[in-house]
Amino acid sequence: MSADLRGISPYRVAVLAGLRLSPAQSATLKAIGGVGEALTGDELRAFRKLTGTMLGKPNARGYREAWIRAGRRSGKTSHICACVVVAALLADVDHLLTLGEMGRVLLIAPTLAHLRQLLDTVCGLLDAIGVAYTRTQSEIAPTGLRTIALATVADHVAPRGGTAIAAVIDEAALLPFDPESDGYDVEVLASVRPALATTRGRLLVVSSPWAQQGEHWTMVKKHLGKVGSDILAMHGPTWTWNPKITEADTLTLEADPARRAREYGAEAGEHESSFLRASDVRECVDKEIEERPPQAGVVYTAAIDVAFRRDRSALVIAHREMVKRPGIPPGDMIIVDCVRLWSPTKDQRLDFDQLCTEIANIVRRYGNPKVFRDSFAGDAVASALSTRGVRSEELSMSTREQASRFDFLAQKIRAGSVRLVENAEMVRELVDLRVRLHAAGRVEIAAPNRKGAHDDIADALALCVHSARSIAVSGGDIRHELRV
Repeated sequence: MSADLRGISPYRVAVLAGLRLSPAQSATLKAIGGVGEALTGDELRAFRKLTGTMLGKPNARGYREAWIRAGRRSGKTSHICACVVVAALLADVDHLLTLGEMGRVLLIAPTLAHLRQLLDTVCGLLDAIGVAYTRTQSEIAPTGLRTIALATVADHVAPRGGTAIAAVIDEAALLPFDPESDGYDVEVLASVRPALATTRGRLLVVSSPWAQQGEHWTMVKKHLGKVGSDILAMHGPTWTWNPKITEADTLTLEADPARRAREYGAEAGEHESSFLRASDVRECVDKEIEERPPQAGVVYTAAIDVAFRRDRSALVIAHREMVKRPGIPPGDMIIVDCVRLWSPTKDQRLDFDQLCTEIANIVRRYGNPKVFRDSFAGDAVASALSTRGVRSEELSMSTREQASRFDFLAQKIRAGSVRLVENAEMVRELVDLRVRLHAAGRVEIAAPNRKGAHDDIADALALCVHSARSIAVSGGDIRHELRV
């Protein structure tokens, strides 16, 4: 390794490696490095925009901690974190270490996938500037130096022990913010800071936003605009950090406004918020139609949310139509035909056998389509329906799959491409649905957490609308004919 690489700044690492930096990225690296590298006019404007200041300038000495909240595809890992890691690996740390001790650069992230990406990028930069190193699954050790990068999935134990000269926490907003969880963000930081104490090492905490809670969200909010302290906070949308992706591009990349604001606009979502607008739901209701009778030649699909005894059960039946629209292409509509709800009373529980018999009788009236269901008591429900001549299929109820189904339902409702029957309880459930953002990127869509709130019909409707995508178009004012 060339001697002139020892002690170079994160910005110089990027330049020597040939990275193309935006003004926001170069301003960030210069501010973090703090070696007196002057900002250009464009960089200073970007710095002030990202820090929420009008006249602020970065500290000449750099910052002990830097907290960055940026939209997706901003270059956080490749253009910011990796450059800081390489600069730390090449730092002259002999005077900071005891005999035989190695200076650790801690790389922490919520998942192995995040760590692999960061490790790969660090190796790419070392290759580009001509530094030899050895690598294992979780370590990078530059040849002939007393530094080593150690990667670990976030927990409060791994950072303890040994001296750290720098620490980088990637996607910190996805760390658990529940005190009972392994990898609780507060405990992770509490174990990292003492490891940096004797070397006065730098802590860089970077993430795209998630919920409006957790240590990352709190620290960015607390220190934004205070560029004169030892803690730097920066916040900006994707198009500020990476002009290759414009704000107009994000409209195409993500149709949902709330998700687009979070993923690209760098605006953390509310921990709990409404899933659907009441006006959108009510626009989809066909007034005074409580149930549509079965029609010959129409292909139906059905879905159920079944419970035992003390909870409610719901059935939804629907079909798919192509409908003419003046001046625009025909609309692919999902028409809800039947919604049934069975509720236990205080004195009388639901009879499972009777419930399955009633479901089977209704389903047979609509041509006996396959019934889609969740995994609750799957074998018992499948057997009970089968003995009554009804086929059923269990669908995955993982958080990801449920969110995907509800997303599709929301798209159809916002576009007015699903027609609902007039059912007050169904409308109430849809309007009441809440989105909850949990740690590690988990999204939950469910009834509000209050007594008497339900989502049984909404669950069955999401299953039914999802399954309707795969059935043939039938009914409506457009017919499909196959001619040979």
